[in-house]
Amino acid sequence: MRWPERPGATWACLAALALASGLAAHARAQDVAPPVVAGIEAYNRGNVADAFRLLKTAADAGDPDAQLNLGYLYARGQGVAQNQQEAMRLYLLSAKQGNPEGMNAVGFKYRYGMAWRSICPAPFTGSAGRPVRVIRAG
Repeated sequence: MRWPERPGATWACLAALALASGLAAHARAQDVAPPVVAGIEAYNRGNVADAFRLLKTAADAGDPDAQLNLGYLYARGQGVAQNQQEAMRLYLLSAKQGNPEGMNAVGFKYRYGMAWRSICPAPFTGSAGRPVRVIRAG
C-alpha cells in the first residue's frame, strides 16, 4: 500500500468527515421534542416520577424518542414496576417509526434473549408442554 502524496489532504478529508458526522448528530439532537428533552433532563436530575410522567405523555402521543426512553424506564423498573413486555412493545413502536436507537434496543433484546420472554410467554414449549426443538438454518 502506498501512502498518499499529500498526507495533509487525507487529514483534511478525515476532519471534514468527522465534522459532518458531528453536525448530523447535532441536527438529530435538535429534532427531539421539548417534552422529551424535559423528561430526559428530569431523569438526569434524579426526578424519575416527573421523567416518567413527561415521557409517558409524549410516548402516548406517538413520539418515538419518548417511546424509547419510556421503554428504558420499564426495562429498569424506574418510576414504574419492571415490565420487559411493555419495554419491548415501546422499543418496537419507536423502531417502526425509524428511530435508530429504538432499532438498537430491539436488537439488544433479541441478542440477549429477552425478546422471546417479552413476546411469547412460553417460547420453547409445544401444545403438550414438551420442549420444542429449535432448528437453525445455515
